[in-house]
Amino acid sequence: MKKAVVTGANGFLGKAVAEGLASMGVTVYAVSRSFDSWDEEVSHNISLVQCDLEHIADLQEIIPHSDIDCFYHFAWSGSAGPLRADYSVQLNNAKYTCDTLFVASKMGCKRFVLASSIMEYECLELFGDTEVPSVSNIYSISKLTAHYMCTILAKNIGIEFIPVIISNIFGEGENSPRLINTTIKKLLNGIQTEFTEGTQMYDFIYIRDAVRAFIAVGERGIPFKEYYLGSGKPRPLREFLEELGSCFSSNIDMGFGRIPFTGKSFDYCKVFDIDALTQDTGFTPEYSFSEGINNTIEWIRKQADKNAKL
Repeated sequence: MKKAVVTGANGFLGKAVAEGLASMGVTVYAVSRSFDSWDEEVSHNISLVQCDLEHIADLQEIIPHSDIDCFYHFAWSGSAGPLRADYSVQLNNAKYTCDTLFVASKMGCKRFVLASSIMEYECLELFGDTEVPSVSNIYSISKLTAHYMCTILAKNIGIEFIPVIISNIFGEGENSPRLINTTIKKLLNGIQTEFTEGTQMYDFIYIRDAVRAFIAVGERGIPFKEYYLGSGKPRPLREFLEELGSCFSSNIDMGFGRIPFTGKSFDYCKVFDIDALTQDTGFTPEYSFSEGINNTIEWIRKQADKNAKL
């Protein structure tokens, strides 16, 4: 791979993939509506391109559209928090993803890699049940809509399309209120954590491994084939959280069972594995969960010290 475009480059995963590609000598056009997270020196292989999704069609005028090997699409508004339930925001996300696919095709990109979500499949199971899905599933169904629409559109316009189904990514650079990030910050600040019994199946993958996986898919993934991205070793959430807690203390009280579980459990072991990803691209995770957690703890501590000095 010689040239790549990365949208959502101000976000946790988008920025990490852009930097990972640049470290390999790839010319990267990092696209975002703002770049406030880029507070350090930018690699000479990265060009920061300010463009929001509403005006994504302008991208073909901004970026020299020739010889682009891969277009990575991570940009998505309301991926966490109350905006997950905002149908207007989520409908726009699906539309903008399709718009971006067309722009990539017009720019001569050979393939389009989409960051999809494990929640798409949770949503499908919920709709097959008698239960009424929660409004937070509006996010899930919009992800699924973008995934399926892009599959159809890509086949018709002749661009290679590859969706990557993300489980849960954690690590340095994340500032969202998601589970791992929030739990580490609570433990660092001496705040009691509270969870369900944690019997539901989960999977996590460390950011450095996730970056390697996305690069591998961009280079060697098979067009129109879905790839699940996780550790390859899903297990009950409680086991992950106990391992996280042990990085602080061997006898820490994580507060299991203090919150009732009202969601739906899914058996990742039966449905999701990384065999296809490994067989087609050669990717295998290099970091254990504990290694990733310890690196993340160290980064969060440094960020706290840095902010305290400002």
